[in-house]
This record gives sequence, structure tokens and C-alpha cells, in this order.
Amino acid sequence: RLLLFIGVNMLMKDGRSEEALALAHELEKQKDGLPVHYIDYLHAEILIQKGEYTKAISYYNQFIKNFPSDSFKKDSYYKISLSYWLQGDTRNAILFADKARITGNDKAEPDQHAAIQLLDESFPNKKLLKARYAIDGGYYKEAAAILNSVTPAELSTLKDQTEFYYRKARLAHRTGEIATAKVYYKQSIDMTKNSPWYFGANSALQLGYIAKAQNDIDNARRYFQLAMTYPKHEYKTSIDSKARTELEQLSTAKA
Repeated sequence: RLLLFIGVNMLMKDGRSEEALALAHELEKQKDGLPVHYIDYLHAEILIQKGEYTKAISYYNQFIKNFPSDSFKKDSYYKISLSYWLQGDTRNAILFADKARITGNDKAEPDQHAAIQLLDESFPNKKLLKARYAIDGGYYKEAAAILNSVTPAELSTLKDQTEFYYRKARLAHRTGEIATAKVYYKQSIDMTKNSPWYFGANSALQLGYIAKAQNDIDNARRYFQLAMTYPKHEYKTSIDSKARTELEQLSTAKA
């Protein structure tokens, strides 16, 4: 069970959620040993990436019921809300968003992200949200179809417009279209400016990774430093930590 759990985690982090789903099903068949309730959360995460929202809701609810800690429960209720939202059920989307606001804590990064998103009374752009989940799960063909269907009229705010370019960048990067990814990442940085979104910070981090891989050390250092300059966004702790680690490694290598 532990080996299967580790496998699910590793595959999901590598954007291979379909393979992770097979291991999650195998883990469910293994009844011996201590319960691994967190697998229900991961299972739900895969299903929401896959667009199977009703099944995702079921696994999030199972996780909320059985997991002994408060961690990830704010995020789980928020994801249930989004699952209803993506199915067009606005009433339940609002109901579970309200539950998310009063449940759990914001110690874990997913809960921090949920807490920040819940400050906004409006829901995310449906197509951009679907694209985000599909990209995270490695469902690249589905993500491309979604992004290609987006019209300018559907991007009514600067945030949505910025996120559109950011999602295009993430998809291009994940599928090896590096030159295209660089263009869209730079567009995301230009459009984020001083706004409290993570799109610019993570775009800078990713451009740093690309520059480092291309042995362009000066630009790598510049982009990692840029990633740390964004003052307020929900992923600041992790993005700053990753950028700082890269800068330390570059300094060590130079020495």
C-alpha cells in the first residue's frame, strides 16, 4: 500500500495522472495494512483533472469524512464547489464555497490557495479552470482543445487574459514547445505587473529553469531573482523557496 501510494504521488507530480489513477485503483484493492485516507484526496484530484466531476466530489467527501486532520479540508470543500461550478450547478457551488470558508485551516499550501481564492465572491473562468486541471494531470490534448476554443469575449477581465497566456505557456512547456512557452511566459510577466496573481512569479521561475537548461546562466539568475520579487500571491512560499535554491546552486557551481 505504501509503495502504491508513493507511486501515485510521484506520477501525479510528473503530470502522469492517468497512470497514477491505475495505481490508485490497485491500492484500493489492497485491504491489508493501515488506512491511507490521503489517497482519497489524490484520487479526487485526478478525477477533477480528468473532468469526472461527480466522481471527484464523491472522493473529496470520503476524504473529508475519514481524514483525521483539518489539513486539505478547506481545499477539498473548495474543489467540491468548483466541481459543481464546472457542471453548471451554481447553487451547490455557492453552498460548498461557503462551507470551505469556515472549514479547516490554511497551513497547507492547497488550503492557502483555496483561502485566497475564496476571498473573491465570483467563480473562476470555467474554460481556464478546466484547462488548468487538464494540464496538471497530463491531459494535454484535452487542454489544447479547451484553450483553442476560448474566444476574446470569454476573457472579460485582465486576470483572465493574463491567465490565458499563462496556461498557453504551461501547455507549451509541458509538451516540449520551449520557444512558444518562452513567448507566453514573457507575456504573462508583462501582464501580471504588480497584480497579486502568481502567474508572473511562476512564469519567471519557469523561464529560469529553461535558461538554466540552455546553459544561459545570466538569464537564469535574472529570472530566478525576478520570481522572488512578487510580493503577494498564494504560492509565494514555494516559488521563492525554489528560486532561492536555484540561485544557491548557481552560486555554488560558479564558485
